[in-house]
This record gives sequence, structure tokens and C-alpha cells, in this order.
Amino acid sequence: MDRVCREMDLRKICQEYGVSGKGITVAVLDTGIGKHPDLKDKVLAYKDFVNNRKQMYDDNGHGSHIGGIICGNGSASKGVYKGIAPGANLVVGKVLDRAGGGMVENTLEGLAWILDIRRKYGIRIVNLSIGIADLKDGKKKASLEQMLDKCWREGLLVVTAAGNNCKEYSAKSLCGKHGSALVVGTMEGGPCNPDIIAWGKDILSCDTKKGYTRKSGSSMATPIVSGCAALLWEKSPRLSNRQIKEKMKATATDVKLPWHIQGWGMINLRKLLT
Repeated sequence: MDRVCREMDLRKICQEYGVSGKGITVAVLDTGIGKHPDLKDKVLAYKDFVNNRKQMYDDNGHGSHIGGIICGNGSASKGVYKGIAPGANLVVGKVLDRAGGGMVENTLEGLAWILDIRRKYGIRIVNLSIGIADLKDGKKKASLEQMLDKCWREGLLVVTAAGNNCKEYSAKSLCGKHGSALVVGTMEGGPCNPDIIAWGKDILSCDTKKGYTRKSGSSMATPIVSGCAALLWEKSPRLSNRQIKEKMKATATDVKLPWHIQGWGMINLRKLLT
């Protein structure tokens, strides 16, 4: 996150506007979350939909990386590598196994769980850095569309990864069809038809085995946008999910790439908070 934070001028902007994501909870459906100093006391609720274990864990590492990008507090690096919204909290559902694969049924259960507890934990954002773009089953696709629409109607902002190197099919066709999610891509991601893009190459974040590691893809770009949404919602808590989504698109920077690669453009935090 060091390079990304510098390019975003993150710390200066957050100081100017007095925001850190405090009071905002982001729900993450992923591979779980492990023990890491940067994520200590960040998780308000956890549920395992894969193996039904009670204790928090991440047997893949992907979920911990995502959590660190959103709100890692930088403890393990003495404040050098912080997440986008270090004052925010997390609710985590493990819906992917140790190989990073999962079933649609687990994701549906995870979304239903989030809806049930959203008010208790102040959930405003749902981060889906998972491969739902690969969904081909018609009935399951319809069920997921309906659940995403329900999340939208209940005021949640669902932020989902567009996918990498997309061709004929992308998350946009599933999540963006009814405007029920904000689809995030990267400049390197190819023609994935995102709403907006963010940095997604060599993103440094939490690794429960070696402190920090770099990962790439729209999975990493997605929590950057989720973190920015948390900062905006802290600054302007009366905004609706629709207003947050439209403001993110309207303030994005045109980086002169084709529409099917950049959508409205690159997330621009300063313009977003102004």
C-alpha cells in the first residue's frame, strides 16, 4: 500500500478532511482472515461458511490481504503500511476454501448473514473480491442477482471485482446489470467493463506468515475502492448508497483508456471528498 498511498496522497488528504473510516464497517466475503498485528481488534464478527469453524482463520491468505488493504492499522510496520481507511472495522465471512474456490451457495448465505447483522455492526459496504464472474448456472446466477439487489435496496454498497483479462463475460454482466454493485477493474485488467478502476498491481498488504506481501489483480483494486467509500461515508454519513456510487463515478479521473477498460476512470479520493 506504500506506493498506492503516495500516489493517492492518502495521508495528506485524510488529514485535511479529518477522516480515517471511523465508525464505518466493511463486510468482507473471502477466504477468511488470519491473525496479524495490523488487523488486531478490527473484526467485529466472523463466520465460517466453508468448514463451520468458530475460530477466525485464513488458510489461503487472500482475505487477510484484502482486509489489510481496507483498514490495516500499520502496527507491524510502525505505521508505514496502513490501509486506505485504518479507522474502519470489518465483518468477515469465510466463503472460499484454502484454494480460493467456493460455491455460490456459500456466498448467498454470507450475503444473507450480512443483511441480518448490518444494523448491529454498522455495515455500510460489502467487499466481494471473489470470482463470481465465472458463474454460468442460470438459477444460481438469478439467485445471486436477487440477493445483490436486496443488499442494494437495504442501503448497502456492494463493491465487487470486475475480474482479470475478461473476454466475453465479466462481473459487470452480473453485478452491474441492475445497478446493484460498483464494479472495480484495473488498468491492466483488460476489457472487463468496470464502473471505475483503481490500482491493482503489486499491492502490498497483510500476510499472516511473513508480515506483508504483494498481490495483483482486480481483487486488490476492489478493497481500495471500498476503503475510499468508507472515508466518504464517514465524512458524509447522510449519503445513500446510490449517492456514494454516483459520486465515485462522477469524480473519477479519465486516464484516456477505452470505456470497456476504465469505465468512468480512476478513483480520485481528493475529488471524492471535496
